[in-house]
Amino acid sequence: MKNKNYRWLYWVAQICGWSLFFGLTIFLNYSVGKISFDSTLLNSLIVISGFLISHIFRLIILRIRLSELPIQRQLLILLCLLFGGSVVQSASQIIIQHLLDFEDEEIKFTFSIAIINFINWLFIYAIWLMLYIFYQLVERQRSKFIHELKLIALRNEMELTNLRTQLNPHFMFNSMNSIRALIDENPSSAKTAVTKLSTLLRSTLQFSKRNFINFKEELELVKDYLFLEKMRFEERLDFTFHVDSSLNDFKFPPLMLQTLVENAIKHGISKLPEGGSVTILASKNTQFYEITVINSGKLNKD
Repeated sequence: MKNKNYRWLYWVAQICGWSLFFGLTIFLNYSVGKISFDSTLLNSLIVISGFLISHIFRLIILRIRLSELPIQRQLLILLCLLFGGSVVQSASQIIIQHLLDFEDEEIKFTFSIAIINFINWLFIYAIWLMLYIFYQLVERQRSKFIHELKLIALRNEMELTNLRTQLNPHFMFNSMNSIRALIDENPSSAKTAVTKLSTLLRSTLQFSKRNFINFKEELELVKDYLFLEKMRFEERLDFTFHVDSSLNDFKFPPLMLQTLVENAIKHGISKLPEGGSVTILASKNTQFYEITVINSGKLNKD
């Protein structure tokens, strides 16, 4: 409620609203042939006092934090402001007329006119208070909605960070097991795998510090990972890529595609004696990007 945009909107509404009220009173006086310097001056002072009183309403509402009070107390305070403001406004008209000593009989106050003015100001201030409270409600709901979106974003960020911290050790141990299996069988391939692993570890450390990377970078990481897994599974693992080059600069959460590929191998390929294949599809449609990881495993419904 205290942001600069809100204050700016409040002052614009105040000035425009009371200017419109002043113009309307001048038009009504002119339409009935009662326009004069005295009546114009009186209306000007009345509008100024109305502007000040309504602004005092706002200060009181903000000072006591009206929206945080029980609904019964809110209604009681609003009624007090409404009647108090109307009494002060009606009295101020009489005082202004008396101090300026107007001679125009048309604008002199009688008791009955004072009662009518009081009722009129009840109506005017009731409208002002309803509009102000309504805007407060809208602004509060908007702030609540923005706050909830921030909480959701924070939660998602925490979940992603947690996923990364869990993923990096798992990914490293998986790769180390692949290298260990190759040391005795094929030392040359094991040496190549160590180089690939060091590149992967360096990339994952760099990527973990960034919220987004280019899809091309993620794809290179996946290719290195599949290279290591191919050494472990040998002919039991095949993989293919069908990637639209227009996605190279697409901003992508780090390690998300690698996680899908790792799960495809772990749950879809590794348990099959004959092995299988992993296919990675990435294309750009009219309204969104579509990235798909397919494995040749079958879902076990048992």
